Amino acid sequence: MCIEMALILNMKLSIFLLVVFSVTVLCVEDKRVTKFKNQHIIETDTEKSCDDLIKEKKIKDNNKPKLRNTFIINAFEKVKDICKEEQRVYDNDNLYTSSETMITLHCKLQTEGKNKGKYEGVKKEKHIEIACENINNILQPVHLQCLVIEAKASLVPLC
Repeated sequence: MCIEMALILNMKLSIFLLVVFSVTVLCVEDKRVTKFKNQHIIETDTEKSCDDLIKEKKIKDNNKPKLRNTFIINAFEKVKDICKEEQRVYDNDNLYTSSETMITLHCKLQTEGKNKGKYEGVKKEKHIEIACENINNILQPVHLQCLVIEAKASLVPLC
C-alpha cells in the first residue's frame, strides 16, 4: 500500500513538473526575437537621436559601431502580426511584407567630415519586409530585411 501511494505521488509530481516546465519554456522568449525587438522596435515615437537610441540599446556589429540600423516605430505586436501566411513574399521562404506602411527611423553612421562617428537619422513611411521563424509553433519576427516601396500596383524591395 505504501509503495503504491509513493508511486502515485511520484507520478503526480512528475506530471506537475512537466506542466510547469512546459509552460516555462513557452513563456521564455527566443534570443533571436529579443535581439530583433532590441535592434528594431521603438514602441512609441521619440525625439531621441539615432546616437542616443543605438547607445541606449547597446547595438553593435561584432563589437564595432554598426554602419546602419533601422528602427520600426510601432508596437511589437503590430510588427509580429506581419508574420502571417497571407503576408508571405515567396513560397518556401521566410520573408513577409507588411500590408500597411510603417514609420521607420533609418540611422546611418557618418564615416567622413565633421560628423564622423555620429549617426544621421531619416524617418520614412514604407512597407517593411521581415524574416519570420516558427518558434514554439508561432511565427515570430527575427530579422528586418528591408524597406519596400510601392511601384504601380506592386511592392518593390529596397534591400
